Amino acid sequence: MIDIEAHRNALQIGLPTSAVMGFPIGPIYPAVHKKTAQSIMETGCVISEYLAESKMRSCNFPARNRSIASLSDLLMVVEAAEKGGALILLKLHLTIIKMSLQCLEICNLRIAKTVICSSKE
Repeated sequence: MIDIEAHRNALQIGLPTSAVMGFPIGPIYPAVHKKTAQSIMETGCVISEYLAESKMRSCNFPARNRSIASLSDLLMVVEAAEKGGALILLKLHLTIIKMSLQCLEICNLRIAKTVICSSKE
């Protein structure tokens, strides 16, 4: 329920927000969130990695964390069960940041070597 509240609060203060679904795009689940989903689509987007003909499965919800972690610049966990999806999401996000920083470090080293080699010529 914290996800829908975050979306609603963002919409209320005029911030764009995007929702990553754990099921195919189509009928909104739970249906009570349909109005919020429509508002999100007006300023942001609702996305899913599942094809329309895919079945809704409970294992999709933790799997969507990979998409959320990849798309997020900032992640703030405000509520988490000891073995809940929020901690899975946080671990994925930290892994992605670590990988990004390692890639950036490697790229910077290559650029620095190129500059040093070029300046010697």
